[in-house]
Amino acid sequence: DVGSAADATDGKLFVLNNAGTSSGLSNVSVNIAGTATMLGNPVDIMFTGNHLFVAEKSNGLVMRFDNILNSPSGDIAANLSYSFTAPESVAILPTWLNR
Repeated sequence: DVGSAADATDGKLFVLNNAGTSSGLSNVSVNIAGTATMLGNPVDIMFTGNHLFVAEKSNGLVMRFDNILNSPSGDIAANLSYSFTAPESVAILPTWLNR
C-alpha cells in the first residue's frame, strides 16, 4: 500500500522488471491503480509465475491478477476475487497437497 492504511481506495501495485537484481531507481513496467482495481490496503502478495494473488485487507478480498508481467498499466479489475474478512496474507499450496 502506497497511501494511507485508513483509505480503502488508494492502493497500488507496481511491477518492476528484474526486481531481484535491480538497485537504486528502477523503472516501473506496470502500474495498477484506480477504483476498478479495488485496491485500498494490499497487505500481501503471492506470485505463481503467471498469476499475482493479492490480500486486500480494507476491501475484504483476495484477488487474482492474471498474466501480471504483461498486463497493461491503469485502472484494471482483478480477473478473479474472493471475499474474506480482512485477509492478512496469501499462500499458494502445491497441487499435490490439494488431494
